Amino acid sequence: PSGLSIFYISTIISQVTYSSGLSSFVSGVGSEMIEVTPFFHTMALAIKEGLPGKDDEIITTTLFCYVISSLVTGITFYSLGKLKLGKIVGFFPRHILIGCIVGVGYFLLATGLEVTTRAAKVEYTWSFFANLFTNVDTLMKWGLPALLTVVLIFTQRCFSNSLVLPSFYIATLVAFHFIVALIPNVSLDKLRQIGWIFPVAASSDKWYDHYKLFDFSKVHWFLVLKQFPTMMALTFFGILHVPINIPALAISLQKDKVDVDKELIAHGYSNFISGLFGSIQNYLVYTNSVLFIRAGADSAMAGYILALLTFAIMVIGPVLISYIPICIVGSLIFLLGYELIYEALVETLGKVTPFEYLTILIIVLTMGIFDFVLGVIVGILI
Repeated sequence: PSGLSIFYISTIISQVTYSSGLSSFVSGVGSEMIEVTPFFHTMALAIKEGLPGKDDEIITTTLFCYVISSLVTGITFYSLGKLKLGKIVGFFPRHILIGCIVGVGYFLLATGLEVTTRAAKVEYTWSFFANLFTNVDTLMKWGLPALLTVVLIFTQRCFSNSLVLPSFYIATLVAFHFIVALIPNVSLDKLRQIGWIFPVAASSDKWYDHYKLFDFSKVHWFLVLKQFPTMMALTFFGILHVPINIPALAISLQKDKVDVDKELIAHGYSNFISGLFGSIQNYLVYTNSVLFIRAGADSAMAGYILALLTFAIMVIGPVLISYIPICIVGSLIFLLGYELIYEALVETLGKVTPFEYLTILIIVLTMGIFDFVLGVIVGILI
């Protein structure tokens, strides 16, 4: 529950910051920076080893490391923007950014499989993919969301209204619970047990209870200093996203000119304020922003409403998640993955040279086989 609250606080702060006009994308979606989680694990485990058996002190010291890293990230982003270093985006040619878009789309499809089948990770083995088709239960779990996605794609082609997407998923949610209520031997608890609905995350903690963990007397500052190299690596990794996400979002939304320096300053404010509120790094999320804007979010008010609803969900707690069918979430992930891949691989045919198109494919393969960042580096080298 404390982790969820910290996630929500960072997300709300970033959303309000961007929608307030500090970013050019006032209806872009801000969120906690998911990709830095491995760095959080590294710091937490190192502190745990340094303080064996002292759980309260481990948690408090770890939280202070997270908050300080958020402050450092904010200062770094702001400084880069003020020094007009946004021009580094010029080193990322258009087809490199398109390759990143395909890479994100590919990762979304893989994530969709992981979420729906409850697999820990997609494995590129014959046995893994054979199981997807030979195991009836597994086939149903990813096949149903895939079918929902196909139906929605054709529905959107027939009706161009921006309300089609949210209406489709709301109707699917209602239909799912209606069918469950009609079948006598099926209950929500049973579906949770077999992996069709997210499990109950019950807790008596309030959303603000984690602030009780910030006790200066329990912080081991020497261990905090030892984590500073990891904080710097985390900050550097966070910086990589803005020169990629912002131009990629501009391409997807057909915006010709975007001031990257302005976006860096906005990220500086959102991260520094997040740190002041005892939370963690955040950034403008490319995939969520594309989905949100294509669903009709075209003003700052949409961003404010999103922040307000996120706050409401934070106050209510994680109980709502236990009523959401996994197939709906999986379908949403599949849809976005498909749209990004189609946009970058199909719509670019004839618009980029054969060499550039080959570069895009190499970037995607590198990202899929090895690593996202390595894919970007390979693209730049080519």
